Amino acid sequence: MVGGGIFRHPGSEALRKKTDPSAPIPAKFEGNANTNTKTSNEVASSSNKIATPAAPRDIPQPPLKPPASLFDFNKSWTTLPTPEGRWELLQHIPPTSLPNLFLTSLEPSMLVSILKDFISVLSTSPSESPKILEYMTNFPKVKRFSTIIMFLNREEAEVVQKVWSILRPNQKVGEDESKGWV
Repeated sequence: MVGGGIFRHPGSEALRKKTDPSAPIPAKFEGNANTNTKTSNEVASSSNKIATPAAPRDIPQPPLKPPASLFDFNKSWTTLPTPEGRWELLQHIPPTSLPNLFLTSLEPSMLVSILKDFISVLSTSPSESPKILEYMTNFPKVKRFSTIIMFLNREEAEVVQKVWSILRPNQKVGEDESKGWV
């Protein structure tokens, strides 16, 4: 047997003695001898009154910074809860740099997500049309873009049609700026 330390073989030594849970906590454990003592029941009932966190809209959001890579862009895009927040993120990327950002890694789901946010932004802020048009004319410059468009399903193709119908109501997709989207 090894002796020493705080534990003894017979178990007679203890760090603290067992007490009645309703007994007051000794002042020496509270840090200040002049404080009021509380029973464990009072402590338990006061712990149930935890403040609720502020609503997400009340918490100030840090300013968005331009993503340094596609990984950063995807991470930021998926964590932003609103189309307006994602639109703000996208505006940090010049439309002409979309081919450099996406290279050959643009996924159809990401494209459709961006297009749905364009529709949302256009419905609330029609004044954003010129900026969105710049993005729409630069997406076809991304490598593999024509392959992505070719494999869009019917619902995804309708999203493309809807964006163009808002931007250019009297024009068919495939004319002028919308070349590359068909």
